[in-house]
Amino acid sequence: MSLAAAVASIVLALGGPTAQGTAAATAGPCDVLRSGIALQLDLRRIGPFPAAATLDSLRRLCPSAQPTMGHGFETGWAALDLSIGGLGILAGQNWLHKPLVDAPEVPDPVVDWSRAPSHWVVRGCGALLPRGVSSCGTWADLTAAFGAVGSADASFGPVVVSLAELPGFSLELDVTDETVGSIEVHGHLTRIPPTARVVAIVIATP
Repeated sequence: MSLAAAVASIVLALGGPTAQGTAAATAGPCDVLRSGIALQLDLRRIGPFPAAATLDSLRRLCPSAQPTMGHGFETGWAALDLSIGGLGILAGQNWLHKPLVDAPEVPDPVVDWSRAPSHWVVRGCGALLPRGVSSCGTWADLTAAFGAVGSADASFGPVVVSLAELPGFSLELDVTDETVGSIEVHGHLTRIPPTARVVAIVIATP
């Protein structure tokens, strides 16, 4: 499976955390989330959170953060839910996973508090990609800032794009293979309509 396909399996069907409610805290970095200030995203930090911090450290920064399970195409994976307001933030550990089909006896994955996330997933419009692009920006916004050189995958339905000028980020768009065809085969990112919007961002932990 290609890297883009693997990322597609992470973001597909990710409608938000499986746990009810969102994480909040009374002090510290979580105040930034509640303030309405747009979070800056890069490979080192997800807003106020060090990207490579252990989940225990992240929980100490936001004591009300809750362990949960994120959903991919065929698997669920352990995560810490740091979401608040309209911004969804999951710190995921995709080596801790379970099949979502035909495996009722397999227990839900449990986070390893001593380890860092393998990836982060951000949903919503309250964050900024590098170069000031909104986390729910359009394909036209993305190509203006980063160019259109990269790869894409639509084998699981939604188009997931990785751009050469935005390493470590994978972007799920609100278009599918029905719109652009088998983009991973023909490789023409120009088939993506300029009005397509980002609906989820997966950031690999360095």
